[in-house]
Amino acid sequence: MHKFALLMLLILSSVFAASARAEEIYDFSFTQGAGTQVRSVEFFFTPQNFFEPGDYFLFGPFEITDGGGNYSIIGQGFAGLSGGTGCFDFGSENASPILGNCSATTAGPPGGVLAFNFSSGFPSMAGVFNATVSGGFWDRTSNTFLIAGGNGTLTITDVQYVPEPASSVLFVTGAVLFGWRFRRRVC
Repeated sequence: MHKFALLMLLILSSVFAASARAEEIYDFSFTQGAGTQVRSVEFFFTPQNFFEPGDYFLFGPFEITDGGGNYSIIGQGFAGLSGGTGCFDFGSENASPILGNCSATTAGPPGGVLAFNFSSGFPSMAGVFNATVSGGFWDRTSNTFLIAGGNGTLTITDVQYVPEPASSVLFVTGAVLFGWRFRRRVC
């Protein structure tokens, strides 16, 4: 019985010790360039690990606008490297077959794409990275392609989560009381 209690204590200790985790915050911002219709936008998401070239991923919707209407970019994303240029492509569902070539094209209405291209290579660590942004979306009312172009940045933040001190103190106190309760009595 005592060996079982000790084994359970060790298992619980390993579970609580592994509760520290990390995730990354990918924060994209786009500044509207001259002669383009798509307005500036910022969006972010938090994957569990850094992206690698060739990764496909799903993301939650974000809105882009031309000042007259809002358009959701929702669907599939691609992290890539093409000829030394790193990229993140975002597209609506009908654009997903076209993603993967570090360029911003779409199969047609409805939908759109937004491509962040990094001439310094693929951003694979925490930091701030400058990008050239291209793409656009199909306007639902006029059935014309609205162009996005300009500068952008990607800020990658590595966030480390650790157990709060109160939880650790509570766990150690419980372990000591557990050990005291089931200690071996020597007479």
